[in-house]
Amino acid sequence: MIDLVRIRVQPFYGWGWSNRSQERCDVPPPFSLDAEIIEEGEFKTAIGRLELTSHSLASMWIFLSPIRAGNTWSWSHLCAFPEKPSIPDYPEKLDVLRNVISAATVTGFAHVEISTEGS
Repeated sequence: MIDLVRIRVQPFYGWGWSNRSQERCDVPPPFSLDAEIIEEGEFKTAIGRLELTSHSLASMWIFLSPIRAGNTWSWSHLCAFPEKPSIPDYPEKLDVLRNVISAATVTGFAHVEISTEGS
């Protein structure tokens, strides 16, 4: 069984939001979701499905990973997928992040807060 944690996500403009065609997208509204967190050394990821039906990212799988420079959840990459993405296991974790970002349907940035209480 996978342990899920509750995550609050506040998308922000950052370096912009775009879709797979590299067209600009609007910054989506805030949301919460239950996600699995994986930490491999300094490389952290969270993935979960947004179950809200009235959200611009409704029913999408959300992948989050802290921006490498700060490595805190406060400043994270956000990638959205219509189906659960497979996360490659490359030795160089920056290559993993590049691969995930390039495959995403929507990409952008978010402040992430992980709940310390059960979901």
